[in-house]
This record gives sequence, C-alpha cells and structure tokens, in this order.
Amino acid sequence: MFPISTAVILILGLGFFVFTISRWVAVFKKMRPDRLEWNLPARIKGLFTIAIAQSRLLSKRDFWPGLMHAVIFWGFCVI
Repeated sequence: MFPISTAVILILGLGFFVFTISRWVAVFKKMRPDRLEWNLPARIKGLFTIAIAQSRLLSKRDFWPGLMHAVIFWGFCVI
C-alpha cells in the first residue's frame, strides 16, 4: 500500500538489528574461552539426573513445589 514508507521502516529495522548484533559480537570476541570439564560420561549422567529426572527440584528442602514442577515438566514431555 505504501511501498516507500514500508521500505524505510524495513531498512531502519534491519539497520538497528545489524547494529545490535555487531555490539554483541564485539563483546563476545573480547571474552575468554570457558574451561569446561569435558568428562563426557559425567556430563551425560548429569543431564539425565538433573535435567530429565529433575533431581535438584526433588530435594528435601523444596519437595512439594519441586514435585509439582516435575509433574508439569514430565506432563509436557509426554505431550
């Protein structure tokens, strides 16, 4: 309907996006690499016990809220 104004808005939006991403890239380039422990069996065990089984949420301190969260999480996984 208004191709010139649409083009201007599109160019301004893309310019703002490129500007923002370039600032993020500059910050990421200044960062040091992270020293991760690449113990793959321990990482896979942690994935299943913490992320899938929700073991941290089922601790004694927050058992009932953790149980409710885990049931909702597992319900979404089933769906």
